[in-house]
Amino acid sequence: MAKIHQGSFVKNAISQGAQGYALDLGSVVSMEAFPTRPTQGKREGSYYVFTRADMQRIQHDGRRAADGYAKGTEYGLGTDTYACEHISSRHLVTADEVASAGGIYDAKALYSAAEANMVLRIMEDRWATEFFTTGVWTATGSDSTPSTGWNATLAGSPRADIRQARDAIRAVLGREPMHLIGICGATAFSHLEMHPELVDWGGVANAQGDIAKNALFNSREQVAAKLGLDAIYVSNANKVTSREGAGSETRADIVGDGFLVLHVNPAPFDLQKPTAACTFVNKPLYTRTYTDDGLLEGSFYVEADIDLDFELVAAELGFFWQNVIT
Repeated sequence: MAKIHQGSFVKNAISQGAQGYALDLGSVVSMEAFPTRPTQGKREGSYYVFTRADMQRIQHDGRRAADGYAKGTEYGLGTDTYACEHISSRHLVTADEVASAGGIYDAKALYSAAEANMVLRIMEDRWATEFFTTGVWTATGSDSTPSTGWNATLAGSPRADIRQARDAIRAVLGREPMHLIGICGATAFSHLEMHPELVDWGGVANAQGDIAKNALFNSREQVAAKLGLDAIYVSNANKVTSREGAGSETRADIVGDGFLVLHVNPAPFDLQKPTAACTFVNKPLYTRTYTDDGLLEGSFYVEADIDLDFELVAAELGFFWQNVIT
């Protein structure tokens, strides 16, 4: 049992349990899924993309011309731009708050972690709003809903649906191997890890729609392999959508019940190779403390910042299902 320090009152203390609700860089798909490119301190800049059709179009028969020169080809070199923006949040730690801690906790360290969590949650929500939705990805068949959901108790076929996405993206890319990743929320993955198509039944007959008590659920790596994906990224981040003091608390997963398949350029990231999207990073996640005019002595701000741009590069290399859980 924890020892209570007599004579000390901790106001707004962050308990160990409360810290457990915080996100870190390893629990958000927005920083895991897209390949990253440091910008070398440039918040804005250009990058160059060959026109896909020009790379795949056969422009001549390859026979050397009568004048002895090779026949010429033409390429369209597109210039796209990125613009990193600050995502930031700050908290005012008052002198009274520091004094009331009584040495029980380090206000600077705990609120730095809290503000980092806030920035990551905002970043994940913005990423999902921009990319985990309809009207973004254009591989043939994208934005559809599976004819039968992938619920673990239904007869849907995630393998057949993923194959559809794989074929659509390969038709655009025009080559193998591809580096395909899947992105989903925690609810969708909880059904995939025990879906009848994917579980190891331990010798028990696989009756579609039945979950045997001794079925061996899959890890993320196993689910990815059985779906023909190189990796699967699962967002466990949620958000409280009700206002503080509103009474009952309402929360929702940031990444909903859809599923996104992308061809991305694996590490080490090379802008000269095809990728559905990438992240330009000017400054990684960091925290700082500072004071300001008008603050009482001993008070300070704790601020967390990240400076980046999620960039859509090739919408045709992505396939999105609006809702795979029915």
